[in-house]
Parts: sequence; structure tokens; C-alpha cells
Amino acid sequence: MVGSRMADFEHIIAAPAITLEVPGAEGREAAFAFYLALRKLGKQVKLPLNLQTGLPESPLHEKNFAVTLRGLGRVISKVYYERDSQDVRLYFTLKNGDISPKDLAIDTSQPPHLTIIVGEKSLSDNEKNIVAGTKELLESILLKLPDSAESIKIASHLLAHSRHSTESKLCISSPTQHLSAKILPSALKEIQELGVPSCLVLFEENGKAKGLLCSGDEALKQSISSSFPSQEKKGWLLFTAPNQRPQEIQERILTQLQ
Repeated sequence: MVGSRMADFEHIIAAPAITLEVPGAEGREAAFAFYLALRKLGKQVKLPLNLQTGLPESPLHEKNFAVTLRGLGRVISKVYYERDSQDVRLYFTLKNGDISPKDLAIDTSQPPHLTIIVGEKSLSDNEKNIVAGTKELLESILLKLPDSAESIKIASHLLAHSRHSTESKLCISSPTQHLSAKILPSALKEIQELGVPSCLVLFEENGKAKGLLCSGDEALKQSISSSFPSQEKKGWLLFTAPNQRPQEIQERILTQLQ
């Protein structure tokens, strides 16, 4: 286990692929926060199977390819690339000599990756590719993402307390803590960036149960707005159910969508 927070963070920055291990249920929320933050850093991240429910498979099963120029490491002085909607072009500046097709190789093997164990306070494993995912380490990562830190924290809380309807690809969350209405839309967008088409948050405000739906699915919006008093603002559907608890609304909506 890597010893210092700085050394841990350097391992994370250097690792192209990261696996999150969550030994206990108490680490679910932190695991989702790590997942969101690491993806913001451009890392390939894999969650445990028991946390993948309702999340799309594509971000979790990306493939890595390495382009190798054999024997030219000493003569290449610069490497850069250009990318458009169709192609990626790699440019190499050589101090001397030329590149021939026989120097080029493509490696499709997965790169060495780092494992972060979330929620485990003491580890006896001394392998260099294992890091303990403590709160301090997570905070150091979030500090690198100042514009996203608060919304990632809320999004991870929503994911940790969510259920899913696979038919409509809807993520429904009934959070256990009070959430800021100002941050909630950006938190839902963090979840949508994972590829979840529709997100619904159920909460209580002034003793009334309310729901906020973020979705481009017009049929889903119509289904919910026909069941509850609602209004749409800037693509968000806000509805109220004065005489019901959030848990009751969640069960009702999930039943409707089956």
C-alpha cells in the first residue's frame, strides 16, 4: 500500500486504467465520487459489478491501444496529435533518420492499472499498484476539479441511493440528505455524462414531496406529468406530490414504467 497522500496521487495521475474495489457497503458513496472524479481526469475506471447496476456498460469497458515506434525512442524529440470527428493523426519529430512502416506496431493489450480500495482503513498488502481510497485522497483529487467538486459529491450521493428502470433507462434517486437546489441540476448532468439518459431525484421541501426530472425522453416526461402536477423549465420537469412520501412516488413511477 502506498504510504503518503502525495505518492498516492502521483500513482493515480500516472495510471491510465483504475479499478475500484469496495469491501463494504459504507464505501458505496465514496466509490461513486472516485469514479466520477477519475473519469473527469480522463482515466479508464472500472467499478465493482454490484455498483454497475443501471450504469451503461460502454464507459466501463473501453479498450486501450498503444502505437509503438520500435527502436526510435532516442531520436524522437516531439510527439503530438490532432483529432477530428473521423481521424486521429500522430506526429513525431525526429532528430535524425526516418520512419518506415516496419517500425510501426499496434499493441491492443490492456495497460498496467492501479487498484483503489475504497472504505478500507487498514491494509496489509504492500503491492505498489494498490492504494487505500481514504477521504483525504478523494478530497485531493476533487481539488483538481474545482468547478465540479460539489456537483460530484452530490451526484455520488444520488447514485449511492438510486434505483433503476432498465426499460426506460431511468435512474431514480431518493437522497437521504438535504440537497441544494442550485447544485442539483449540475449534479444530474454529471450523472448524464456517464451515459444515463434520464435522471429523476425525489426530495422533500417544506413538507411536500417533489421531483426533478432531467431527460430528453418526451414519452417519459408525458408519463410523469400526466400523473403529477408539474411544470417544465429549461428542459427540466419539476413536479409535486403533496400527499405522498418520496419513497411512495418512487414505487409508483417504477411500477408505471414496467
